[in-house]
Amino acid sequence: MKKRTLLILLLVLAVSAVMFLSGCSKAEEPAPAPEETAEEPAEEPAEEPAEEPADTAMTLEEYMAANQEVWNASIASAQNTQGLTIEVKDNTIFYYYDLSQMGGGYTKDTAMQSKDALDTAMENMKSTFGGVCQTLESATGVEGIHTNVSYLWEDEIITSMDFTTADKE
Repeated sequence: MKKRTLLILLLVLAVSAVMFLSGCSKAEEPAPAPEETAEEPAEEPAEEPAEEPADTAMTLEEYMAANQEVWNASIASAQNTQGLTIEVKDNTIFYYYDLSQMGGGYTKDTAMQSKDALDTAMENMKSTFGGVCQTLESATGVEGIHTNVSYLWEDEIITSMDFTTADKE
């Protein structure tokens, strides 16, 4: 169930970022799967915190490597978005949108001139991306997850923004 939730979150994040370009800003956030219940005797809660440090010591990159089927399913679906590249390094998910490959009539000049509009769109989606980071942390047990969204023209960064759980309003 956790793997499916993670897959859904990664896909929602990819779709949300793509919606920047279309002017849409509605995104769905799946509810995190319940992981802990305190209905056990006093000894059980003492055991759960002992397990958590092992999970939180793992980076998101290590989690994805250990759960390759989630990563493969996420990438396979997201790679259908023309011009999108997704990478995970340490605890950051990087979304690179290359406007030179996305169609829609972009030229280098129009892409460079769209920086302010892209910045505004990302700023408006801050709480969505922060919520995704928070849900991913809950689903994976990894703390300190960041989402970095970058818009490029070929190899040149037009604009980039980093999101964390602190952006969840």
